[in-house]
Amino acid sequence: MGYILKTILYICKKKIKMKTLFTLAFIFLIFTTAAQTSLEEKVFQKINEYRDSLQLSKLEWDSACYKGSSLQSTYLKSTNGIVSHNNKNESIKNAKERFKLSGGKKTLLLAEICNSTNKNYKVVDTLIEEKLAIEIVALWKKSPTHNKMMINPRMRYGGCSVKIITSSTGIKTYLHYNTISVMLLFE
Repeated sequence: MGYILKTILYICKKKIKMKTLFTLAFIFLIFTTAAQTSLEEKVFQKINEYRDSLQLSKLEWDSACYKGSSLQSTYLKSTNGIVSHNNKNESIKNAKERFKLSGGKKTLLLAEICNSTNKNYKVVDTLIEEKLAIEIVALWKKSPTHNKMMINPRMRYGGCSVKIITSSTGIKTYLHYNTISVMLLFE
């Protein structure tokens, strides 16, 4: 609840227009329902396995990073998975603002990684989350900019959020998964 009060005070100080009432409701919903999913745990574990394989220190889970990444992944899900680091919502336009609104402390180095994956899996597949986690991290590794952030030795803390949109493939035995993933990291 402290985060909610901080958010309301922050918005009041900024004298933001009434249209941000939606923003307050949105943030309230995120902070009262934020709970790490097993897929998010798997993605974070895969990132640490990757960092460990490069003899880098593992990232420590940070709730402000998680909440900030959850703000952006929820927003991106509402845009049907059009991935961007910019958010048209006035009070949470960029990663720094999301991190601050989520209770994050001032830091010299903050990074945000976003992506979207589209995969079809058999309905009876019991390893979907494991496969999605591998795919999400693999895409970040393939991107030179994202990979550089993920393996920056100065990064010590992180949190990631994954939102899933499922839809029919037209074949009864398969389901389409569109995942929107966001990770915040800081030193």
